[in-house]
Amino acid sequence: GYRIAQVRVIFSIPPKAVPKLFPSTFQPPQHLAYVEWFSPFCVPNRDHGLHKVLRIIKNGERMASIIPISNIRCSAHLIPHFGPVAP
Repeated sequence: GYRIAQVRVIFSIPPKAVPKLFPSTFQPPQHLAYVEWFSPFCVPNRDHGLHKVLRIIKNGERMASIIPISNIRCSAHLIPHFGPVAP
């Protein structure tokens, strides 16, 4: 299934660094993304049909990964939930 993540940066590993980081039998993807994960989809809200997701926090840190950009399927709009007073 699909998961929601926020792309924080897209980058490439410099060619000179590849042999120092990976075995010679492995060729890393050319473009990578550092992403921070959100919770899995839940049942849509019955009033507006939108899914509620939250950032995944573990031990006070945001859960993050480095993934090939080919794993990114599409963009999504996330709308923040404001309290009684918007910042």
